[in-house]
Amino acid sequence: LTERNDGLINSFNPVQLSAWRANVDMQYCVSRRKVVEYVAKYATKCEPRSQTMKQVFATIAKSLSDDSTSLKAVQKLLINSVGERDYSAQETCHLLLQLPMFKASRDFIVLSLDGSRAVEERLDEDQPATAPAALDHYAARPDTQHFNDMTLLNFVQQHSMPKELGSEPNRRRKNIVVIVRPYCPPDPSGPKYEQYCQQKLMLHVP
Repeated sequence: LTERNDGLINSFNPVQLSAWRANVDMQYCVSRRKVVEYVAKYATKCEPRSQTMKQVFATIAKSLSDDSTSLKAVQKLLINSVGERDYSAQETCHLLLQLPMFKASRDFIVLSLDGSRAVEERLDEDQPATAPAALDHYAARPDTQHFNDMTLLNFVQQHSMPKELGSEPNRRRKNIVVIVRPYCPPDPSGPKYEQYCQQKLMLHVP
């Protein structure tokens, strides 16, 4: 690094400054932890806030008449903005390059305990419109000592769901992370505490 001859000039490298032709702040990272923090900071840096919402609202305001209510303006704003969001530069690059959006050492599965089921995309004759959920497979698990003593949580963690109800599931190579839905906070004074207790019994009592 060259020695600064002005107190307002950042530390710089002449070669990089000539190639970049813009403001730089050259600093050496002497710690692996600092390198990880630096890369993570810029990889997760938010993009500048979009002005689209402001522009949409201004357009809607111009199109409203003097006797229009504020409710109508909000309704139009929601209709024009629903389903829209800003994409970061990193996310755009991943989508264009068809790269995975994240990598994890574990697999995840959502376990629904409220009775909801996925809708089948392709239906044959006399086939139900919804696919069996993990709760259905657990209720129809093989009648053996091994499965009878198994909790719902361990069943979902350790086994992949079979195609047919009542079939013996295959053992996973590695336990997966189970995300329970709907989420109920463990607050005894909360309105969903009874549902929270019910979920715990379903998960941990065979």
